[in-house]
Amino acid sequence: MSDVDQIKSRLGIADVVGRYIELKPAGRSMKAVCPFHNEKSPSFFVSPERDTFHCFGCGVGGDIFSFVQEFEGVDFFGSLKILADLSGVSLSSGGDASARSEKERLFFLLETSAVYFEMNFSKNSDALAYIKERGISDETRSAFRIGYAEPVWRGLSAFLRTRGFSDLDMEKSGMCIRSPKGLYDRFRGRVMFPITDSSGRIIAFSGRILDDALDKQGGKYVNSPDTMLYDKSRVLFGFDKAKFSIRKERRAVLVEGQFDLVLSHQAGVCETVAVSGTALTPEHLAIIKRLSEKIVFAFDADDAGISAAGRGLEMALMHGFDARVVPLPAGKDPADCVKESGEEWKKKTENAVHIVDFYLDYAEKKEHLLRERRLLAERLALPFIARISGSIDRAHFAGEFARRLAISEESVWEALERIVAKGAAAPALKKTLVSEKKPAAWSRREKIERSITGFIAWQKELGREKDIADIIEKYLELVGQDALLPQTEESSVRELVFEAEALFGENAKAREGVSNLLRDLEEELLRKKFAEAFESLRQAEMVSDPEQSAVFLRECQIIQGRIQEIRNFKK
Repeated sequence: MSDVDQIKSRLGIADVVGRYIELKPAGRSMKAVCPFHNEKSPSFFVSPERDTFHCFGCGVGGDIFSFVQEFEGVDFFGSLKILADLSGVSLSSGGDASARSEKERLFFLLETSAVYFEMNFSKNSDALAYIKERGISDETRSAFRIGYAEPVWRGLSAFLRTRGFSDLDMEKSGMCIRSPKGLYDRFRGRVMFPITDSSGRIIAFSGRILDDALDKQGGKYVNSPDTMLYDKSRVLFGFDKAKFSIRKERRAVLVEGQFDLVLSHQAGVCETVAVSGTALTPEHLAIIKRLSEKIVFAFDADDAGISAAGRGLEMALMHGFDARVVPLPAGKDPADCVKESGEEWKKKTENAVHIVDFYLDYAEKKEHLLRERRLLAERLALPFIARISGSIDRAHFAGEFARRLAISEESVWEALERIVAKGAAAPALKKTLVSEKKPAAWSRREKIERSITGFIAWQKELGREKDIADIIEKYLELVGQDALLPQTEESSVRELVFEAEALFGENAKAREGVSNLLRDLEEELLRKKFAEAFESLRQAEMVSDPEQSAVFLRECQIIQGRIQEIRNFKK
């Protein structure tokens, strides 16, 4: 039995999807709000019988592997690893580095590099002492696979050559740099943090200098460059370990550095993620929003910290997040807070306040005179109120701003309108999250036909074709050879059957519902005929042809009469 078959034999579609989103019973299926596009009414259905899922809003569908690929943003092999870990299946492997595909070779190279760095770490007393001094336990270090790159120019590259990797692979992976003197290691004399994709596969590294005197050129942190496997604008450090906690806790805690994240997880705040080597991007927010609409930012509570976090907070509000902040003592980061007290750090994240409340509190503490407080609050808090995407939430904070600063709400709205006029606020936002998918633009007739043909295909599959002979006959009578949805592909038929199951389920009045759909379809077809007859009537009148005008007028009247009959019946 193949790895795929073994995994499918152990995991059902509801088991997998239910780990990511909340499913509710819907007849023989289960339904949920789609995680792949914005919607309020559930159009996402899971069929345990068919082991498939489908969203009738955005059209995404498939099996457990395609769901994980879509949700996690990984390729097939990434989904295979995630589901193998979940099911307890040991994936088959083999072959040397030269026999693998390019992507597989790079994954294998980075995994081999992590092993090399871990071996180095266990032998280096300075690295061990540094990690201990930072407050990281042996268990945490092992869980995050923290390693050490020796302060030599070609230590890793020499090791990788002994494992069969080419210089080109080392360069493409981002682990080595080519120079006129040959290849040399990118990371030297650094504590190494592997960066993984959402399935836990290593795709890059971040290295923190152990001794500032060792490498004057590199800076405190050096990160892998973008590669075939790594796009820093789309990767959150620690997401593979945080994703299920984000869903469970219904929030994501965002920190800046690797030590902040590792220690936050060690303190039990396992919903923590971090950006690595770049600022927060819309793609990062899209990843988080699939699991939670609440995001907690942690930054220094001084002017510099407030300014640094501003852009990320703006984006979060404009994309519909409940954006909150953990104010930290000036000069301290989350790692410092955890080192002092892990329990206190947990309390800080649990008591995070909305960004607007934070800025109003900040202005109150900063300025004792009311006029100066109003000016500071206008500069800091008001732009964020304007960026809140929800109108009700925006109105709430506009009222709160007016109440706390003892001014009229009307003047607050006037100030907000000025911000909106500059085009830098949520009401002027035209685009949603980059990953959002737009629902298919189906016409009303196509929607009706999809439901009818799906019902027919479903009943045929159940062996009830004779029971619905009258429905089939009426449908073919109406559409003839002009059906919009010829069913030639098996995948299309499966999709329509799935839709019919979700729509009708065990409804005893399913036949009555289909009969009403047939009347709706007839009305749509009559509308089309009426439009054609009316256009012919107009043309006949333009050329002064009374005989043809009378013919087309009579046709319009007959069609209109039949439409009225259908409407009266439906009443």
